[in-house]
Amino acid sequence: MDPLGQNGNRPRVLDPSGERCPDYELAAFAAIRQAMTANGNMNDEQAVQALRESWQTHHNAQIQAWQVQSLEDRRLAEEEEQRAREEEEARRAEEQRAAAEEQKTLDKKKPKLATVDPSRRPPTQLRQRVAEYAREKLMKLAYVELDYFTAKTRQLAESQAKSVVNETYTLVSGDTGLSLTPASSLKAIKGVRRDADLPFEEMTTAWPVFIQEITDLPEIWPQPIVQQYLRFFLQIVGHQDSQDPIGQPALMRYMEEVRTDWHEKIIARNVSDQTYNIGVFEPKLYEQCKAEVQSTSARLQIQRVRLPLCFV
Repeated sequence: MDPLGQNGNRPRVLDPSGERCPDYELAAFAAIRQAMTANGNMNDEQAVQALRESWQTHHNAQIQAWQVQSLEDRRLAEEEEQRAREEEEARRAEEQRAAAEEQKTLDKKKPKLATVDPSRRPPTQLRQRVAEYAREKLMKLAYVELDYFTAKTRQLAESQAKSVVNETYTLVSGDTGLSLTPASSLKAIKGVRRDADLPFEEMTTAWPVFIQEITDLPEIWPQPIVQQYLRFFLQIVGHQDSQDPIGQPALMRYMEEVRTDWHEKIIARNVSDQTYNIGVFEPKLYEQCKAEVQSTSARLQIQRVRLPLCFV
């Protein structure tokens, strides 16, 4: 405790309860008694009594001051104890909160196990893995190149997945807050070809895989949308120009333009937003794509013809 008191403006009172009144009849107090009786107003006995009464009054005041001081000390001590308890409770609450957050993060990392049917046999044919990046795009109804669903790219994605012993997770922000996402789902595979550069023959084997993938996501891809997309591919592969050397790249260019545009517009930004049926083939747009392919082909032929002339 501060010896000058709580505010430092008065000395602390020592416990006076053990003090005893001095014996003012002793010779040690003779000078005081003589001074008190010198004017003849009181005798020696009265002087002793006056000294005793004066001491008692001062002693009572000291007792009272010490009691008040003790009560104040007790109040301050209780406040300090309460503050310490509150700080300790706050510290423990913070530790519990941090532990709960850590456990929540760990729980998110734990894989969710499917129900095991003891009598169910393995499938006779296993589907090849699609890159996590492509699957993550499909989960958002975003555009993803059809090359991700070709046999070559799926084989590459599967070999990469098997070579990763400890998957790296990244903290990302989404509609439901922060979550841990495999880093592989955020990284595109190098060398993936755009739709317009994909050979027509590879497209014919890739699009059924794409349809199967979105069919397996009914909560993201409603059945009517899947059917419209299926019709989109069927009209491409069944088009009258699907065997033509100009028609095939033109159809692939048409595919790229329609798919990129449709995926941008399928996510509504306002309640009134609408978009078109991707399953409806647009001949005018296809003719524009065909004209561009023909123009590019003609320009390349001219360049090939002129190239030998440079060496003449």
